[in-house]
Amino acid sequence: MNNIKNMISGLDEDKKLMFQRAQSIINLLNQHGYEAYIVGGAVRNLLMNIPVNDIDITTDCMPDKIVELFDKTIPVGIEHGTVIVLQDDMPFEVTTFREDGEYEDHRRPECVTFVKSLKTDLERRDFTVNAMAIQHNTLYDYFNGEMHIEKRLIKAVGDPDKRFYEDALRIIRALRFMSVLNFSIEDETLKAMEKHAPLLSHVSIERIIIELCKLTEGINVAGALNTFFSIQLHKHIPFFKEMENFVVDQPMSFTDYISLYIYLIDLTLLNKLNILKLSNNQKKSIKDNVTLLSTLSRGDKSLPYLVYHYRQEQLINLAHIINLIEEIELSDAYREFNASEILRVKDALQIQSRAMLAINGTMLMKHFNKKGGPWVKTVIESVENAVIHNTLKNEKNAILEWIDKHVKI
Repeated sequence: MNNIKNMISGLDEDKKLMFQRAQSIINLLNQHGYEAYIVGGAVRNLLMNIPVNDIDITTDCMPDKIVELFDKTIPVGIEHGTVIVLQDDMPFEVTTFREDGEYEDHRRPECVTFVKSLKTDLERRDFTVNAMAIQHNTLYDYFNGEMHIEKRLIKAVGDPDKRFYEDALRIIRALRFMSVLNFSIEDETLKAMEKHAPLLSHVSIERIIIELCKLTEGINVAGALNTFFSIQLHKHIPFFKEMENFVVDQPMSFTDYISLYIYLIDLTLLNKLNILKLSNNQKKSIKDNVTLLSTLSRGDKSLPYLVYHYRQEQLINLAHIINLIEEIELSDAYREFNASEILRVKDALQIQSRAMLAINGTMLMKHFNKKGGPWVKTVIESVENAVIHNTLKNEKNAILEWIDKHVKI
């Protein structure tokens, strides 16, 4: 095993500082006679030499005592043993050793029992690579997590049937780790995932989407999606039960993945996005992507029009996705649909928004001595379109002359 102290000392300064602050929490608990360990994903990532984004701590100290010992705490899940300790305003979840009661809803334990054994606490966790702990320079690995990291294997802790029966979300989490870590899933674990797939109907779609968002951005997204569909997990999840096998072999956002499926395979699902309970921004992104893909296929809008009306980041991202997906066909009008051309067109625009037009509704009403109404919006849209296509200068007098000549009021 590599020297843990050396691993930590090799981190960048921000990550090293995070471990130092976590260690200060552990030291204070030790000084008061309690055990404490860094646990879970931070240990896994440290051993794999990949970025550690947060650190969780497990201890035999009771939650109320944790609150008493530290100056700044947030009792976010104190009934389940979790207290957030703020160390120089950096948050760390500190959780008391526990074993879980019965999982009647296949998602959360009805109750927890606080225990005094690190091993008991670790054996309730989902996968062996997440069930390791470190203290100072010692690794506590009761379930061969380090060996499974070396073999690049996701394996349930203990009996996989029990793990997935307890918490069905672990089925999707296994695929998320398969994708993000580029691991395979151990045979017995995979069989148990398929066996207990119907239990996914007990899990909220919001929790499933959180895992799938990470899955589609992982480096082994193709392997994870192939498994997702091949063991029929999608049949037990709202929205996805209406989908066919659809695998992409490049990391992308979840919204891009859903956009591609809708555009390439089933446009009717565009009307069912509410099932996924996404944010308004996510739903808008999907709808805009589908509209843009359809427009790019038909060729009925100019590139300046698209660059003006859609976010630059969205267009550049879509250009990247299109370059990866052979099934998407562009109109000849968009042969140069790429990041550099999008940026060139944007820089060439006279205006970046309607607010930059040299005229407004008040000026139009004064010019024509006419009350406002739908005609104002129609005229402004005509002017806007001419300006973004550089057939009209964005100057007040030039615009009014152009309106008098080209627009019927």
